[in-house]
Amino acid sequence: GVYIQNVKQMQVGGLVNINQGNTFRNIVNGINVQRTKNVTYSSTVGLYNNNFANMKFNYAVSPALNDSAIIALSGNFLGSAIYSEGWYDKLLTVNVDNTMADPPVRILNCDIGIASKNANMNISNCDIEITTLGIVSNSYGNVDYNIHDNLINKVHIGIGQYGNIASTQIQNNWINTRDTQMIATFTNAVTYKSPIGIDINHGLYEYDPTGGFYN
Repeated sequence: GVYIQNVKQMQVGGLVNINQGNTFRNIVNGINVQRTKNVTYSSTVGLYNNNFANMKFNYAVSPALNDSAIIALSGNFLGSAIYSEGWYDKLLTVNVDNTMADPPVRILNCDIGIASKNANMNISNCDIEITTLGIVSNSYGNVDYNIHDNLINKVHIGIGQYGNIASTQIQNNWINTRDTQMIATFTNAVTYKSPIGIDINHGLYEYDPTGGFYN
């Protein structure tokens, strides 16, 4: 795929027409945007009209059947079409947009559609189909999150936010989860039900990698 690190400004694809983007297929990650520690300038990256299919990673436990893997997945670039990770200073902004949401399908049959950690995200006009996690954020830093006018279909979780979010706008999205509902029961008999359209209930402090969610 494409690895982007510590740029001031960069654009992958274009918004003039629907054919200006790039196509990524059958790899473990499509686009990975990183901003590391001790970088003093802000970074803005635009990702426009790009297509992704079959971004997969062979996790030991299928995230579709193990809800305790959701947080770990949302902070992992493996299996994601788009992944963005910044430092704790709120200086990385990633804009994901397409000329139109439907058609075409932009993200198809991936473990994760769009995942981010400690990054400001503006996500619009994406058609995400048959992914385990649609759009997820796992942040310790206070970030801004703006998700609107997306189609998210046949997912385990449509939109998930975990950790610290300074401001959130989630509006005018169409989310259809998978047909079946699965229930995970942990040692303290607390259950976490899924699929879920929008999940903003669990902070990172509630998550244990081996035990799942405890609140």
